[in-house]
Amino acid sequence: MPREEKRQPLTEYREGSFYLECVGGPWKGYTLNEGWNGWATPRFARAEADAIAAAFRDRFGCDFAYDEATGKYLFAPCDHVCKETSATMGSEFTCENNSYDEAEVFGYYDHPTLGRLYLIGTFGWTWLDAECMVCGADFPSVVDAGTPDERFICPPCMGTDPRV
Repeated sequence: MPREEKRQPLTEYREGSFYLECVGGPWKGYTLNEGWNGWATPRFARAEADAIAAAFRDRFGCDFAYDEATGKYLFAPCDHVCKETSATMGSEFTCENNSYDEAEVFGYYDHPTLGRLYLIGTFGWTWLDAECMVCGADFPSVVDAGTPDERFICPPCMGTDPRV
């Protein structure tokens, strides 16, 4: 699907790969392309949501898990997340301005054909489409070439874009 088409609001979910800079990815998810302040708004099946929670636990040591009693994910960010996010985002993000006193609760949507999709950071985190910025192809895995502009260029397009 061409990149421009991926940005148009949809009435049915499109499958894609999504990436979160602070913990990586990509993870397979689904979106209606609503967007949130320019960021992607994915939903994830249980296996992918579990993998995202595990990535946060592994990277930051935070409490992030599926709650059997409610069927939702509970995320209790720790100081490490705040400090690292502050370091990467600079003065725009400070620990004092972002309270983590309470756990975030991520609910779900029961889709008639895709099943239960979890809203992990949907409309609140800085998710990116993990797609080639030249041709728009979804990435099966993210190649971290260093700079954000180089990160999402697939091997066939490498060297064809004047920005890299």
